[in-house]
Amino acid sequence: ILSSDAGPVSANILKG
Repeated sequence: ILSSDAGPVSANILKG
């Protein structure tokens, strides 16, 4: 999740 900046998929996880 920390690499959400370089991982759009991780950003989606943060959004739920």
